[in-house]
Amino acid sequence: MKPSHVLAFGLAAACAAAVVPALAGDASGRAHPLATSKTCKLTTPCFTYSNMNAGAGLEGNSSNGSGLIGTTAYNGTGTSAAFGVEGEDNALSSTANAGVYGISKNGVGVAGLSNAGLGVNGFSTTGTGVQGISSGGTGVHAESDDASTSASALYIVSASSSYLVRAHQGGCNCDKMSLDSSGNMILAGTVTQNGQPQILTHTASAHTVLAYAPRQTQPTIEDTGEATLVDGEARVRLDPAFADAIDKRSAYLAFVTPEGETNGVYVTGKTGEGFVVKENHGGRSTVPIEYRIVAKPFDTNAARLPRTR
Repeated sequence: MKPSHVLAFGLAAACAAAVVPALAGDASGRAHPLATSKTCKLTTPCFTYSNMNAGAGLEGNSSNGSGLIGTTAYNGTGTSAAFGVEGEDNALSSTANAGVYGISKNGVGVAGLSNAGLGVNGFSTTGTGVQGISSGGTGVHAESDDASTSASALYIVSASSSYLVRAHQGGCNCDKMSLDSSGNMILAGTVTQNGQPQILTHTASAHTVLAYAPRQTQPTIEDTGEATLVDGEARVRLDPAFADAIDKRSAYLAFVTPEGETNGVYVTGKTGEGFVVKENHGGRSTVPIEYRIVAKPFDTNAARLPRTR
């Protein structure tokens, strides 16, 4: 069954009686010519209205019931489906039209209900399948009353390697959040959570363990490395990429550990390009050393342990 056959308002075999309540009569009280139950056995619509002007092809009004009802008893499949009501926009250039448009003064503009399948299904070959816009409320609201663990208020599937979710802001015409089909998420802002941050970590023995992220009182950026203490002295140059990422107006910390016997070492001469490590008491040891640098990131001025409540 082609969709265009359902377009004459999806009123196939059983639909004529459904239209009757809205077409019961005119202002004179005379019965409408369609105000009787009619059936047909055609591959085309039982009846069709064409309006060659700017008005509607068919309008249904009811004071207490439904203005228009369309039903179908066809057991369709994924490749041959029928619809109770189908709307089609045949304009070739306009992007403002809609196949189905619902308006409500206080309730729901378009509602979909299913006992087993999809309540509302939107499909597009090149554009947006479903779009929700609100000038004063929520554009799209998803809710599930199913208490089972498999139920979801919002279920997202992508058949390609493209994005699963993109959050786009019109003001800057930029993405604020994206989630691709590999599970990679990019955020333009910050992530705030309750509880201990946890990370799934793969092991060499093909297991997965749960690791815990450290907590800090303020934002930091770190780097580690190795150098050599020669005759009691080592000049350590910061990696240029790391040096470019730190706030050079703030002091950084350098922790040094000798990998051999010395009289002890200390750090001096710290600059934005590096620091000097010297051995205590004028020692002349030559040993490898390892270091860890903790600095303030260039791109943040976040407060230390800000109180949230």
